Amino acid sequence: PFLRLRGLPFEAAPEDIARFFDSFRPLMIVLGAPSFNGRPSGEAYVEFATAEDAEQARAARHKATMGSRWVEVYACAQEEFNKAAQTSEALDAAMLLRGARG
Repeated sequence: PFLRLRGLPFEAAPEDIARFFDSFRPLMIVLGAPSFNGRPSGEAYVEFATAEDAEQARAARHKATMGSRWVEVYACAQEEFNKAAQTSEALDAAMLLRGARG
């Protein structure tokens, strides 16, 4: 139940992404690692409680706008999410929502 987002505004914070998916109950949001020059990548990863929640969120929010940017939303593997989370934890760029993951 994991999604990858591309095309986010560079200033997007985990709280902004939580609002983007609010009605779909995201559990954890991880910002993508910065690009080689240290600037935000415009990517993020989101974990949902179930695969159904993730698919509903993907279908509803793919190519929706955040600010002036079109956001692409794709399913991703747990391994891709975990890799991003490990990098983001070191950068303090993850946000756990509504209790612990389970």
